[in-house]
Amino acid sequence: MPFVRPDKLAAAAADVLQRIEHTLPTIVASTATYLTNHKTQQILFKPIRVNISQCFEELYVLLDKHYTADERAQVNPIDGASLAALLDDKFSPAAILASQSASRAKRDAATALAAAASAAVGVAQTEALNDRHDETETETESQAR
Repeated sequence: MPFVRPDKLAAAAADVLQRIEHTLPTIVASTATYLTNHKTQQILFKPIRVNISQCFEELYVLLDKHYTADERAQVNPIDGASLAALLDDKFSPAAILASQSASRAKRDAATALAAAASAAVGVAQTEALNDRHDETETETESQAR
């Protein structure tokens, strides 16, 4: 009997793939913000790629050694070639540039939103001051009569 149920192993493998798809590009983009040289990026990202690949290799060995064919089919992890292609895609210079552009666009949108909010607050404050000024003038005129 394996020490981890196949459905739990499948869920863990799927979670890792989901993180590779959705979280890794953000991390790569934020790192690439400080590293503009693509060769330096590739050198620094290589251990991460290797670690991910080794973890899946260990999973394949574990499945072969401790699980039946039906249980292996239930886990159905990504094959080595597909994993390599996915990692190539996520760590490619084009993907890094696209992630940087998306991050920059989000940052620019947040800055524009903050500026608009600041302008709206300024307008509201000006209107409030004008209303108070108008009330003061009305009271002064009433008292003068």
